[in-house]
Amino acid sequence: MSKTRGRWLVLLLFAWVISIPSWVYADYDPTAFVTTWAGNGKKIVVPFQSTSAQVRFYEKGTSPSSWLSVKAYSSDKNSPDCFSFQADANKTYVLEIKGQIQRIAMGTGGTNVNGSVDNLLTIEQWGDSKFQSMNSAFSQCSQLTIPSTIKDAPDFSQCLDFSSAFRDCKKLTQVDPKGNWDMSKVEQMGRMFANSYLFNDPNLSKWNVGSVRNFSQFLYKCSAFT
Repeated sequence: MSKTRGRWLVLLLFAWVISIPSWVYADYDPTAFVTTWAGNGKKIVVPFQSTSAQVRFYEKGTSPSSWLSVKAYSSDKNSPDCFSFQADANKTYVLEIKGQIQRIAMGTGGTNVNGSVDNLLTIEQWGDSKFQSMNSAFSQCSQLTIPSTIKDAPDFSQCLDFSSAFRDCKKLTQVDPKGNWDMSKVEQMGRMFANSYLFNDPNLSKWNVGSVRNFSQFLYKCSAFT
């Protein structure tokens, strides 16, 4: 092969690499809880509780960044241990959390919010965490959707409370697209999807809800649900 032809092949290979579409970079850690976020030019606050976790965040379509050091995180937005990251406006970010997450607390169950509820876009992967509470986990996350392409199921084997978990999620249409959530230990589902007007997940009929004690306003004002 001539040197000239070799240079052209190198240039063509380089051009192909830089044109790779963003989905090629979706190489998430298989154990991580993965979400995407809309940048707002400010800090995005993500309240979650963990005694030992690692976090990495990066612009969607770019190579993943390095993991931050292992530490404990708080679900209290006023705590110095509550996780947040700076996000440029008009950019989408990927957040991966590796380690056991006890709970996520974007909402509060009332009118106040705990995290950046208008910036959470999708849950891409649930990971290996054994969640202990989903009370108000994604309450008031107005842009949240869970894509049909999600491959794994969350571990709710230790989770008793789903009160207001997806309340006021205005764009949410489904949560369990594969129909494989284990809800057999859950006792509280009050207002779980209340005011999530577009919600219409047929796979709810597959859930084992034999342990549930409270269904109060479970699907309140879910006008799309049939």
